[in-house]
Amino acid sequence: MKKNPYIVFSAILGIAVPSMSYAAFGDTPCSNCHVWNDCTSPKGECGSCHELPPATGAHFAHFAGSDATLTYGDLRITADFAGGLPAAANMIGCGNCHPMDSASHGNGVWGDIEFANAAAPADSLKVLNAGGTYDGATGTCSNIYCHSTNSWTTNGTVPMPWPEATGWDKYVDPLPRPLPDNIVTTRIYRDVVWDNGQSLTCDGCHGNSPATSSLDNDGGAGDSHYWVDPYGYENLHVWNMGYEALSCRTCHYETVREPSTTTIDPATFRRVYDDVALFDKSSHVNGTVDVAFDTVNGFTYSGSSGIPKHYDLAAASYDPADRTCSNIGCHIQETKVIWGLPYRWYDYGQECDRCHGYY
Repeated sequence: MKKNPYIVFSAILGIAVPSMSYAAFGDTPCSNCHVWNDCTSPKGECGSCHELPPATGAHFAHFAGSDATLTYGDLRITADFAGGLPAAANMIGCGNCHPMDSASHGNGVWGDIEFANAAAPADSLKVLNAGGTYDGATGTCSNIYCHSTNSWTTNGTVPMPWPEATGWDKYVDPLPRPLPDNIVTTRIYRDVVWDNGQSLTCDGCHGNSPATSSLDNDGGAGDSHYWVDPYGYENLHVWNMGYEALSCRTCHYETVREPSTTTIDPATFRRVYDDVALFDKSSHVNGTVDVAFDTVNGFTYSGSSGIPKHYDLAAASYDPADRTCSNIGCHIQETKVIWGLPYRWYDYGQECDRCHGYY
């Protein structure tokens, strides 16, 4: 590729020249003249020729750490860049959505998209995005882990009371009570448009709050966030026996620090959480579920007498291996409980009696 002598001379003198697009050089790949990784830019390879991140589409929403050094195919995520400190912005390395192979850079194809790669490390987002696709015509990303959530249903009904109906005995068998074996977990992916100019809220990927319904789930089995029973009533943590809904920070303190508020949906007359700012985005979209109890504030709500009721969560813990919560003050005598244990308030003698001893 023959260089324009005016541009070369102007660059030597430090004179600003108009930006020239790739198209200005016809079909000649940039790599014919530029050797990748030989630049002296303090940002490394990325940002030497184009902006870091480019001011197009949702780049800034995915990577706002413009002072970080990146190289082509970088698979790091926010936690890697944050270095153990809270991150106010997402920092998703370019290689999570673009090719890992540098041969795909400066090759005459602008904006190569690659969500999955068999050579990617086992703990990378590329592995979780194995089915990810991009529609260039509509700018739509599909089947992306980062924009997905789990859905829990039951294959048939769950015997009531659970698990006593199966012979489990609270006076003999140790806690936690087991989950039913007919829970079906399905990953649900949200299609997102890359350049529609809209920011995703808490409801954009996983629901605010995640919810199950008696239409295809008996008792909220598999997910204890929020279950709508056959009568249309709310249940579980969002309902909180009719008192204030549990704040997201109560169980996700590493991600959220602000107390949550709720609004009544005029269509269903049920509670929905209002959006809340994320305290640390390094605990978000990282391949794991953040469960960290609020040992600072605990949980306080107005009791039936109007007197504030407080539960201390200083000793609370969570085991991600079996999704077991232990020593949760709110659960009183149920000192160890598995997340997703079915609960139906209309079984007064057993399921409604677990925590506080109704009778």
